[in-house]
Amino acid sequence: MIHKKFPTPELSNSLEDYIEAVRNIELKKGCATVGEIAEALNVKKPSASLAMKQLKERGLVEYTQYSPIALTGEGRYYADRVISCHTMVKEFLMTVLKMEEKTRR
Repeated sequence: MIHKKFPTPELSNSLEDYIEAVRNIELKKGCATVGEIAEALNVKKPSASLAMKQLKERGLVEYTQYSPIALTGEGRYYADRVISCHTMVKEFLMTVLKMEEKTRR
């Protein structure tokens, strides 16, 4: 089902990972910082900052340098879809293909 309120933006796999990280941090803490996002994805802060600028250009996050980051309504909707898809793939790999989950260090 396609959601009529929010058209699906075209995001790279990398930007999908960033928006998912923002959502997960937002769920735990209310908002995210570039440092928290960088740590969650094991990248450097400049990379996370650049990704936030790209997500802001697409209207998915509210971001100003050195300020907390929050998803917009559209960003929250998109992030939840990404998380749902990633969860389904993970469950398939673990239950059907009997693969073990590899955790990040």
